[in-house]
Amino acid sequence: LMIRRPPRSTRKESSAASDVYKRQRWRLVTALARLGRVGEDEIAAELQRDNTISGSEQAAGARAAMPTAQAKQAAWQRATTDDSVPNETYRQLVMQFIQPDQTEVLSPYVDPYLELCKAIDSHEGQWAKAGHAQVQNALMWLFPSTEVIDAAWLNKLEGWVSDNDPGSTVRRVLAERADNARRILRCQEASRG
Repeated sequence: LMIRRPPRSTRKESSAASDVYKRQRWRLVTALARLGRVGEDEIAAELQRDNTISGSEQAAGARAAMPTAQAKQAAWQRATTDDSVPNETYRQLVMQFIQPDQTEVLSPYVDPYLELCKAIDSHEGQWAKAGHAQVQNALMWLFPSTEVIDAAWLNKLEGWVSDNDPGSTVRRVLAERADNARRILRCQEASRG
């Protein structure tokens, strides 16, 4: 990857310019991973270059952004079953999971999202000891995008909430995300004509 290096005088490992440089590189790697232009080899090479906790967090996000069924499966498994993922790594992982123009690889996670909500609400598996931040991040960032859901699915979600009577955290996040999705779908419909 070609990114201009900071001036020599600011190349110390702890310098702010060096941190900005690393963040720029990770943004580029993640964007290219999302597009399928780089893969595991390039992400691993970047992680070797930035072998820090922050680099590890960013690498998790870049891997989750990749448009392959294998990458999505690995990210979903890690996000929904691995209770050893540190908070910031987890946040990067789930924030980068849903990406535009990845309908084919994201569609299989629409209904499992409801299973995830049930597991979170009933404190099953890793959710028995998950903190508030992890729960919020999972519910918010793994909510299916409007590229893979429609009004019928949102109605199904509404029925699920009614039938399962989740706790306030799950109910609130689902209401907010569903409301946002309905607005997006209405705007898309209006723009079509």
